[in-house]
Amino acid sequence: MELKYWEDFQIGETFRFGEKLVSREEMLDYARRFDPHPLHLDRDAAIAAGLRDIRASTFQVCCFCMRMMVDDRLKGSTSQGSPGVQELRWLLPVYPGDRLEVRQEVLSKRRHPRRPEVGFCNSGFELRNQDDEVVMRMFSAGIFKLRDPGAPMEEQA
Repeated sequence: MELKYWEDFQIGETFRFGEKLVSREEMLDYARRFDPHPLHLDRDAAIAAGLRDIRASTFQVCCFCMRMMVDDRLKGSTSQGSPGVQELRWLLPVYPGDRLEVRQEVLSKRRHPRRPEVGFCNSGFELRNQDDEVVMRMFSAGIFKLRDPGAPMEEQA
């Protein structure tokens, strides 16, 4: 498998990847260990709050997305991590039995101003459920190695 470098990302390019079936057991385990809010642990409390069942912790939803990103996109790349997330929104609850996938769009890219061997690739991500509803939206930058650090600097939108 050929590694994906910064030059290989094209602005406007979109990807669909991953598939995650969310289980009640993993939701409960995560909630017990990291986020024991009643809406994540107690079906009656969730229903009383207007939900149809327990819901996944929002940060567990981020973990689902990250796992799919690593498995399907980052393992085959020259990823050097990320400087951070510009925006993160949870739009709908994730319930047991939901099937999730990720959609990514490359929005912009630029060379690092002080490190000629790497560049930034800014992307928008949507985590969608089986009904094609967006449950989470995120905008973040990734840092990737350049195939040819000596190439002239070229501005990207």
